[in-house]
Amino acid sequence: METTTIYYFTGTGNSLSVARKIASGLDHVEIKSIAKMMKQDNLSTKSKRIGIVYPVIAWGAPFIVEDFLRKFNFTNDQYIFTVATCGGTPAGSNFLLDKIIKKNGNRISAGYVLKSDAYPISDSPDIIPIKLAKTLAGSSKNRIKNIDQRLTEIIDNIKGKIEVKIEGSNLLTNLYGNMLHGKIIEVFKTESINFWADENCNQCGLCNKVCPAENILSHEDGTPLWRDNCQACYACLQWCPNRAIQFNENSKSIIRRHNSEINLNDML
Repeated sequence: METTTIYYFTGTGNSLSVARKIASGLDHVEIKSIAKMMKQDNLSTKSKRIGIVYPVIAWGAPFIVEDFLRKFNFTNDQYIFTVATCGGTPAGSNFLLDKIIKKNGNRISAGYVLKSDAYPISDSPDIIPIKLAKTLAGSSKNRIKNIDQRLTEIIDNIKGKIEVKIEGSNLLTNLYGNMLHGKIIEVFKTESINFWADENCNQCGLCNKVCPAENILSHEDGTPLWRDNCQACYACLQWCPNRAIQFNENSKSIIRRHNSEINLNDML
């Protein structure tokens, strides 16, 4: 009996929703949180099919996902599939993960890109690197399908351990994204300096509990204190019940929402 383990990382629920939909079509499957797994000393599984579901942030995976794969003990007979959920330009995010996995004894057998809702905070089209990435990607990102459009295909491929070409953007966008991703993701670690809580904060501590990186502590008065391990997932901002958490100076105009199929208990 072959089993499947799907590991996910999420801040807004998109990747967890995708992981659950894929799991619904498979037998003998487990879904595990990457953030919680990082606390374990030995990262491994006896499953012969392994899935990694993650959001694209700055044209690549969050660094916690990359660190997870670097520490994971793969065997060369495991079928590995990755699913990048993307609200913008995926670039070469799956290819970057493939490089990490190859250094760790295996490779990606199937790498998918799926369209998901975008929850932009700092994704301003006026920022030159973002503008250039969108220009290079052109209309290709508009052809990305969502999980409901590809669910049967993906499940059938996993069941049959079918090799699928790794998906991404066009060559120029992949190269450009790969070049910038490592630099930008390091900057995101200190994005905490841009978060703050306004007068609506009631010191409930939910932001601390929902943060997948455990990056939020509390001041003596109970208000949140961000450290320097931010994943740029914005879970704290999107799940705050009082909309008290702000980002930069103009975030009160941000549309705050999360995946409608995922509730707070799922995140906790």
